[in-house]
Amino acid sequence: ISMILFLEIIFLAGLTYISAILLYSVIKGAPFAPLGKERIKAMFELLEIKKGKKLVDLGSGDGRIVLEASRKNLQAFGYEINPILYLISKIKLKNKGKVLLKNYWKQDLSKYEYVTIYGVTYIMPALEKKLLNELSPGSKVVTNHFKFPNWKYSKKLNDVYLYTVPD
Repeated sequence: ISMILFLEIIFLAGLTYISAILLYSVIKGAPFAPLGKERIKAMFELLEIKKGKKLVDLGSGDGRIVLEASRKNLQAFGYEINPILYLISKIKLKNKGKVLLKNYWKQDLSKYEYVTIYGVTYIMPALEKKLLNELSPGSKVVTNHFKFPNWKYSKKLNDVYLYTVPD
């Protein structure tokens, strides 16, 4: 009986840990919502990418944007805070692009020319400030569905919004 009790405690501790990580990732970012091919196509169309530039996907989920960016010959990076999604993306990406198990709020984003986001309403004001403070003029940002409160987008396609950092 004690072995069964021990296994139950281990199982509950693991379940609690996973639940806490998932809850934290939702509070600090957004819940995972995979994008369809049409939305991803719209993102890259709006960005008008140039090969060799650096792209980061904030809250990169299962890595599909990072993978597509690497296929388009970009230096592709993603930040993901959810360890389960991070592992899925690492398996999916192999050596195409790089996903980091890090909180993007604590990262310096100044080295990226392109930023992709599928955020939620409550993070957009703070994210707007962070991006405007850190990105270089001319850097491009695409958001899915959710817009920044003050920053005016320049183009819209398939519920994707393009922003360019002003001079």
